Amino acid sequence: MEIKVQITDYLVVGSGIAGLSLAFKLSMLGEVMLLTKKEHSDCNTNYAQGGIASVFSNTDSFDSHYADTLKAGGGINRPEVVDLAVKLGPKLILELTNSGIQFSKKTDGQFDLGKEGGHSFNRIVHARDLTGQEIESGLINVILNKDRLKTQEGCCVIDLLIRDRRCVGVVYYNEMNCNLFACFAKAVILATGGIGQVYKYTTNPEIATGDGIAIASRAGASIASMEFVQFHPTALYPSIIEGKRAFLVSEAVRGEGGILKTADGEILKINHPLGSLAPRDIVARSIYFYLKENQKKYVLLDATSIDGEYLEKRFPQIYNKCLSYEIDIRKDPIPVVPAAHYICGGIDIDMNGRSSIPSLYAIGEVAHSGLHGANRLASNSLLEALVFAEQAYRHIESSRLKTPEVTGLKALFVNEDKNQLFDIQELKEELRETMWKKVGIVRNNKGLDEAETFIRKWTPVVGEAYDKTRFDLGLVELRNLFEVAKFIVMCSRMRQESRGLHFLEDHPERDDNYHGYMIIEDTTI
Repeated sequence: MEIKVQITDYLVVGSGIAGLSLAFKLSMLGEVMLLTKKEHSDCNTNYAQGGIASVFSNTDSFDSHYADTLKAGGGINRPEVVDLAVKLGPKLILELTNSGIQFSKKTDGQFDLGKEGGHSFNRIVHARDLTGQEIESGLINVILNKDRLKTQEGCCVIDLLIRDRRCVGVVYYNEMNCNLFACFAKAVILATGGIGQVYKYTTNPEIATGDGIAIASRAGASIASMEFVQFHPTALYPSIIEGKRAFLVSEAVRGEGGILKTADGEILKINHPLGSLAPRDIVARSIYFYLKENQKKYVLLDATSIDGEYLEKRFPQIYNKCLSYEIDIRKDPIPVVPAAHYICGGIDIDMNGRSSIPSLYAIGEVAHSGLHGANRLASNSLLEALVFAEQAYRHIESSRLKTPEVTGLKALFVNEDKNQLFDIQELKEELRETMWKKVGIVRNNKGLDEAETFIRKWTPVVGEAYDKTRFDLGLVELRNLFEVAKFIVMCSRMRQESRGLHFLEDHPERDDNYHGYMIIEDTTI
């Protein structure tokens, strides 16, 4: 298959809040190509209900947001990153409002700040329970009218182009025209989002297959903290049993007064002074142990004590979704369970969003900045995306990056023999089931060993099949999922303690010998 060549100044991969924000800013410096896997709106940002954590209240402070972030993160956050994020947040949120994005406000014109788990004050800037949609649609409208910014939907990045240890572009496949492209650029920015599809139950869309982490690792980038997978405590149970993407019931429901209860209607025991509003790792484990010990399928999120009219107005998406399952949240408790939601690890980056490969940047969920530590504080994810889009822009603006030479390309031929010894979808589901059972909310070394054995067995088989049928996109994603699963298991094996989102039954307490990060440079399992 012939490779078509493209050249641009800056190449952004991913169309969530991180990618869109940075693409818009970079277009002021030069030509920008933005690649997105499906449609612009099919990303984790679009499904974010809660909002963006930032200090706008007179009773709140940067010090409090800083302290809450470190506490939730198990004390291993990078302090300088936390300090940067909490202080830069207000400015960047005001930039969004100036671009036309409408956040919920009170009658006096001030932000209607919500509260979520682990926060000491109301500091969640939101657009009811549609914050992600509002931000995504607003940013898309901005970039569509921007000169020097070209977007391509239906594009799957296969691998990075590396010359003299520097990233000079990517190879990608365009599903729309069935062509293979090599796009060269001064800088490549990965903003490809999360890894949720490596687990059987997830709030992430189908495209969240960890592509950015996988392609960066194959090029030699350092990967860090992959053991810290966040499971959101409250996914709507009926959406899970249907086998669909788990519908998220925002933590903001608990912030408004919703209470977690057992299936029998008793208040759920959560060993934390904040109870139902404890950090996510604690709440998710509390639900896990209750369900396991009592052989129950779900717990209840009871919001019936909240005024029904206000509840319907504040959470219209949740209200209507639950109503489609004949659950009226004004008078019925909501059946919920945990589901894989967010990865706190990823491509290890510095304060400017730079990976260990020159000219390769990573921002948003695909990256490990150190902001979240061992457990992300609620609504700090969109904050991180905005902050590192800004940091990467500032660094690129001040750098004298040169357009790389177009060299080393040759035609690739695809063997159309698709007689591999496995069914792609069946193997994908087996991997997701294995990760859910063996490397989930609660782990043990026996389960990690079993997961590793499974991954060792199938990784070379999938790789060989990929080499034969290179542009089968199902195989591209499956190869990436196995790569991501490998890193989660490797980091989990390395951390022989329990901290934040990583709970190991063999070592249920923290151990200061593991106070730092698990950084992987040798990717052999």
